[in-house]
Amino acid sequence: MAWTPLVIGLAELLLTAVLGLLVAYATFALLARLTRGVDEEKELSADNRAVAVVVAGTLLGVGFIVREAVYPIVALVQDAVLLDDWSASEAATRAAYGLLFVAIVLVCALGALLLALWIFTRLTRGIDERAEIKRGNVSVAIVVAALTLVLAWFIAQGAGNLTRALIPSPPLPDSPAAALQIPAGGTTHVP
Repeated sequence: MAWTPLVIGLAELLLTAVLGLLVAYATFALLARLTRGVDEEKELSADNRAVAVVVAGTLLGVGFIVREAVYPIVALVQDAVLLDDWSASEAATRAAYGLLFVAIVLVCALGALLLALWIFTRLTRGIDERAEIKRGNVSVAIVVAALTLVLAWFIAQGAGNLTRALIPSPPLPDSPAAALQIPAGGTTHVP
């Protein structure tokens, strides 16, 4: 039994679990700072289910977007580990770049979601979504959460492409990351 793939798989599992937790926490913290007039923690403690639905939709949406951005980063670190001449410092450097890229994509993803939601609220002038959610209107919250998820599905591909564009060096032709590169004049496809 080859131990290297098993060790790499376990390390990726641990890394992505920790990364997922960090992304969820950062999303909640950024959402709390960016939503004026709504104290999410206070509303959740008061059992405001409408706020809970919106927060859950936002966490799921941002998680989905950032997950797409993580694939090229995992491939980048895999390249460093699977190459015959890899070093721990090269793997650590690539992992540090990866974390920076995740942070950039996280901020961009949440910003894109919030901008799109803001535009949506301007288009639906008959409903003050923020006031309705704060008041506990679950119906409005479900629509906003669904909109967040739809937007996330559309934004996710762009987030993955943004990460690939940020990766500082081209991967080797036979590497796992090479399969994730954007072809000239085309779109990406994760195999």
